[in-house]
Amino acid sequence: MVIVRQSTARIIMVGPVLDASGVAVTSSVVGDWKISKNGGIPAALNASATLTHRHTGNYSLSLTATDLDTVGQAEVAIDATVNASPIKALTVVEEVVYDALFVAAAGGYGVQTGDAFARLGAPAGASVSADIAAVKAETATILGDTNDIQTRLPAALVTGRMDASVGAMATGVLTATAIAADAITDAKVAADVTIASVTGAVGSVTGAVGSVTGAVGSVTGNVGGTVASVVGAVGSVTGAVGSVTGNVGGSVASIAAAGITAASFAADAITAAKVAADVGVEIATSVWAELTSAHVVSGSFGQRLGIIRAGAAQAGAATTITLDAGASAVDDFYKTNFVFITAGTGVGQQRIVTAYNGTTKVATVAAWVTNPAVSSGFVLLPFGAIPDVGTVTGSVGSVSGAVGSVTSPVTVGTNNDKTGYAIGTGGIAAAAYAVGAVDAAALA
Repeated sequence: MVIVRQSTARIIMVGPVLDASGVAVTSSVVGDWKISKNGGIPAALNASATLTHRHTGNYSLSLTATDLDTVGQAEVAIDATVNASPIKALTVVEEVVYDALFVAAAGGYGVQTGDAFARLGAPAGASVSADIAAVKAETATILGDTNDIQTRLPAALVTGRMDASVGAMATGVLTATAIAADAITDAKVAADVTIASVTGAVGSVTGAVGSVTGAVGSVTGNVGGTVASVVGAVGSVTGAVGSVTGNVGGSVASIAAAGITAASFAADAITAAKVAADVGVEIATSVWAELTSAHVVSGSFGQRLGIIRAGAAQAGAATTITLDAGASAVDDFYKTNFVFITAGTGVGQQRIVTAYNGTTKVATVAAWVTNPAVSSGFVLLPFGAIPDVGTVTGSVGSVSGAVGSVTSPVTVGTNNDKTGYAIGTGGIAAAAYAVGAVDAAALA
């Protein structure tokens, strides 16, 4: 068995290699050899391993650090179908163990070196035994001091602490942290103690306070009873003040949120002089910028001014505009509404819708000055139909413009102006003639 160092290259002798007839083989190559680590499956040697024939079938095999990287048993054997050679057994040990056992130069046993010796360290004195004797002497001194201290300590602890008296305390040793909560009670404060200042909240004061010199920073909560007078400025008062008799002089630094209510104002307190010039502009701007959709109460101006529909036209012609595809499918749904061109071709024009086809989305209007086109923006505004005039009793002073049609007969009692009138074609039917109405005088 050969002992080798872990992960360290090593040359070993292998052989003899013999053929089937028992003749020494001198032409073996490193690829014929394999290594098994701790009983594992034999594997090829590292590519850097080399094999050199020495004599009569014996070889020197140079193993690499990779070949010897596993601590334990390793076996090197030839792996050929014809040739054979004895198995070479190796024991791979850790570097520190190998270094403790062997000296590389001598190849045998040597003095103790390596990691184990380094951890132990060299003696501080002449020897390790001398160091131990020095430690014992120091220990004896410490033991004597400890025994002396124990004679000065109380025999037993009280609730886990030494029961002892403090003769004196160094300056500044008693800090706020050292004082327990509520440790200073009324009984601990002498009657003649004067408190120069109080920072923070005072829970309550029983009895009269003779006087307060200087400013009171703040009072949190209510002050009960009567305060005769306050000389100087009161920084701030947090909480409710029950009542104030008399006037408060000076300026009020701030007013709490929602502190001014409607009841705070006297009648007619806000006059024209109290309103800045830009307030009217701001109010007017707010009114005109207000969305009509928020004011649609029935019968209100908001309802009358509300936009019925807005969109982009699909087409336009001389007397029509084709609304967007989402417009109502009900015929005459938008009849009597204003249609106003807001953008694109024909912008600024408005007309009254006289008819609407819900299928084609075509709204009929009076002739445009400029025909709207595709994508012309529009809005529909309410206008309302002009109600039919059922009967007119009495005289009509004058009618300007054309009367589209008259459904019932018109009876004219006296017509002094007989010029400028014409009867339409077919306007006089047979039934219109009275019996004997056409006499000889009526014929030309």
